[in-house]
Formats: sequence, C-alpha cells, structure tokens
Amino acid sequence: MKQSLQKLNGWLGTTPIGSAIKVFIALFCGAMVLSWSDSGNIDFGNWQTWFIGALTVAVLPLWNWLNPHDPRYGRGAVTSGS
Repeated sequence: MKQSLQKLNGWLGTTPIGSAIKVFIALFCGAMVLSWSDSGNIDFGNWQTWFIGALTVAVLPLWNWLNPHDPRYGRGAVTSGS
C-alpha cells in the first residue's frame, strides 16, 4: 500500500495529467468549502458549478503540456537527465 501511494504521489507530482488532476481536486474542494461556509452545509445541488470551475482551471496545465514552447512538459522539456 505504501509503495503504491508513493507511485501515485510521484505520478501526480511529475506528469501534466497529474498536475491537472491536483488543480481540479483543489478547486473542486475549495468551492465545496466556500459553499459550506456560505450556507452552513454542503449542498450537492451546486456540483455543476464546482465541476465547471474546476475543469476550467485544470485546462491550464494541459494547455502548457500541449504547448511545444513550454520547457516544463512534453517535447522540448528540460529534464534533469539531459
């Protein structure tokens, strides 16, 4: 179990898809907390608003990944091994 969690953490920390997932989950949870702090309870009737906001923000790491001029991901990426 510990080894699989370390693999997951490595994947989330080093891949563009992992970065997008982290950003998505962070904003989704943040929107839930904001809703909770406003009304005192978490109403899942707002899930579409949370999802759309999180999806919009998660596009940014994917956009960077697809950009060939971005040195962080994909082609032209500067890695520690090169």
